[in-house]
Amino acid sequence: FLYCGQCLIWACNVFGDHLFRAEAERQTEMLALIPVLLAITVSRPLFGRHDVSTVIIGNDSHAADDAHARFAALTAQLAEQLRQHDAVMDDPWYLRSTAAHEAGHMLVCAALHDTPQDITLHLEMRGDTAGYIKPGFGVDLNAPRFCNDPVCIHWLMLLLQAGAVAERYLTGRDGFGASNDNRHWLSCAHMYLANQYGDTIYYAAPSNEQEQAHNVRELNALKQQQRALLTTFFDLNDAVLRDLSAAAQEKRTLRRDELLPFFARVRFPDGFPRPDLAVLTED
Repeated sequence: FLYCGQCLIWACNVFGDHLFRAEAERQTEMLALIPVLLAITVSRPLFGRHDVSTVIIGNDSHAADDAHARFAALTAQLAEQLRQHDAVMDDPWYLRSTAAHEAGHMLVCAALHDTPQDITLHLEMRGDTAGYIKPGFGVDLNAPRFCNDPVCIHWLMLLLQAGAVAERYLTGRDGFGASNDNRHWLSCAHMYLANQYGDTIYYAAPSNEQEQAHNVRELNALKQQQRALLTTFFDLNDAVLRDLSAAAQEKRTLRRDELLPFFARVRFPDGFPRPDLAVLTED
């Protein structure tokens, strides 16, 4: 909503005077552009890599003060921004980093007892998202039956961290595309610790600074513990991770039949959660 609001405010600043003075048909043309701008900002698939945004800026002070000229200039600028936006994925380093990130997410899906039929890995510039995986669970991740299962929520937390860990594992660098993953992880970790799944004390509703500081330490400890487990997991499956990342770079889209051969090669360290999601869909 923040992005949408910024776009609307910007549109009003650029077109405000002309929207009130132009004829009805010119107003229609101006307003028709706003949904295009909004559509660019709101597409954010699950577990995507979010770190590129298309920025639409206003015309400079030398632009003609004519409604049609403004509209034509902004349309040309939008087309150029979209061209540059799509070209980002063709950059070799960026493509490699994104493929590593999504391959890390996907490899954790090999832990599922049954591989979903519509599971997908996809690399594509969509809004400010460079790639995503579709686990294809058929299960509401926010449903109580999922969140109250310690194996499922532990696995989900590993899934959410796996992209950033794999990206660093394969490229040696920390990317900036895991903000959405981290936000979801914090929600899951709070629920996990508040339900005392771990062997620790966690305050579900901290009442003072000492309790808040204690919770932060527990969250950091849990994050480091899970990252260590993921590093061990990727060490065991180094060749599989590299091959999956390379296949993603080459094909851009991998579906179930193409993913299963990779999953068949995966090995799991002790303590790695392997949920049976079919149980959660039973009545």
